[in-house]
Amino acid sequence: MRADRLLRLTHILADGRRRTAAALAARLEVSERTILRDVEALQDVGVPITASPGPEGGISLPQGWGRLITGLSAGEVRALAALATSKTLGELGEPLDSALGKVLAALPTAQRQQAEQARQRLLVDPEPWWLGSAPEDATLDAVREALWSDRQLRLTYEDAQGHLTERDVSPLGLVLKGGRWHLLAETAAGRRVFRGDRMRGAALLEAKAARPEDFELREAWREATEGFVASRPRFDVTMRLSPAGRGALAAMRPASERDQIFNCEGPLTLDLQKEEIAWATVTQLGEHLDVLAPASLRARLTRMAERWRLGGEPGGVEAVPAAGDVPDQAQPGAVDQGQAGLGGGLLGGVLVGLPKGAP
Repeated sequence: MRADRLLRLTHILADGRRRTAAALAARLEVSERTILRDVEALQDVGVPITASPGPEGGISLPQGWGRLITGLSAGEVRALAALATSKTLGELGEPLDSALGKVLAALPTAQRQQAEQARQRLLVDPEPWWLGSAPEDATLDAVREALWSDRQLRLTYEDAQGHLTERDVSPLGLVLKGGRWHLLAETAAGRRVFRGDRMRGAALLEAKAARPEDFELREAWREATEGFVASRPRFDVTMRLSPAGRGALAAMRPASERDQIFNCEGPLTLDLQKEEIAWATVTQLGEHLDVLAPASLRARLTRMAERWRLGGEPGGVEAVPAAGDVPDQAQPGAVDQGQAGLGGGLLGGVLVGLPKGAP
């Protein structure tokens, strides 16, 4: 087909060397006249191909022209098309769409059709269903400008406890993970990660950012995430679940824990990270779960049950008991876990019959 021959012709000439019409004709197994017609056709559509007569003449393209569009496989074309559908690139989304549009427009017809097919069949939307507030556009713009210009940034940041701090940082890179922007930066206290949804302001400084010469963003982010996982708090909860409880818990927890939830024989021990997360989790599972440990969580459930028995409100925010402040009746074994099977244990016995929505 002529389109394939034109593509092969541009690929041959992409190294910038001049070739005679005779040499190209022999290479493509056509006549010299056909080669000259192909050159005219390419010139008509804007391809910068030149044809010079004489002993020193020949047919050529600027060196490197066309290598990008001729080197893409079908899978690479689909990947580029899918990338253009990402919804969380913010300011970068429009120029990315424009750049990819130019790349895709330069592809041969068959590959353009593959790209359009991918765009209609695959959407990349990494945003979770419920997402915290995104950083203000002006804040994110300042962060990006600091990165592009290698300048320091004065960052106003709110920590997990709601405390505001202001610090000068040297931005190293922006990472989009789980639908949230994260800034990796050097600070006076060492390298830190700042969540975009906790940035409350950013001002560009004139001082040059301190950027290590051997810095590699992908490796630095891997180290940061491994450090976060290793340092995160643990709160192990041992529980006994009904089949319905296992399904409900699996729906609430990360996909990586589902095999453990469904395949565990006997009581399940799961790291719920913090007592407040554990409290919110077990009170949603109601009669489908019995909490076996830790004692502090069992104590909170016991107190909730006692308030309900006395006609009080079991809801509301309850203080986490201090270490050792655990009533005797909340110690493991104080409640007969077999008194009525699942649902008759600590949490099950407390919550059976409670109004819908009660904790």
